[in-house]
Amino acid sequence: MSPESSPPKEHGLIRALGIPALTANIVNTTIGAGIFVLPALVATGLGAAAPLELGSRLYQSIGVRPILNARGTFTIITGSQTLPEVKRAMEEASRHYVQMDELMELAAKGIRELIAAQKSTLGL
Repeated sequence: MSPESSPPKEHGLIRALGIPALTANIVNTTIGAGIFVLPALVATGLGAAAPLELGSRLYQSIGVRPILNARGTFTIITGSQTLPEVKRAMEEASRHYVQMDELMELAAKGIRELIAAQKSTLGL
């Protein structure tokens, strides 16, 4: 068959769906539904939300009644007040992205070292 008589080639997308593409499509659909569709349905069912008030009426603005803490530090009543230096560190940390695995590994190492130091001062 000569080059002049060969049929013209079609250029375009191949209509095939392999296992990797099908898997990616299912994962994308599932994640998309979880991230975008379901919260939208919940929000529709809840109706209009009141605006969040930053300041002394923060909890009241979302319908939660503040209480007086006469018990001490208990998680059930939101733990305790955060120290100012911890608040500053949290604020600064919220402006950056890090690998969570690395952060958790280093935090665990620091905690292990702190616990070992405390055990040695107690003679354990």
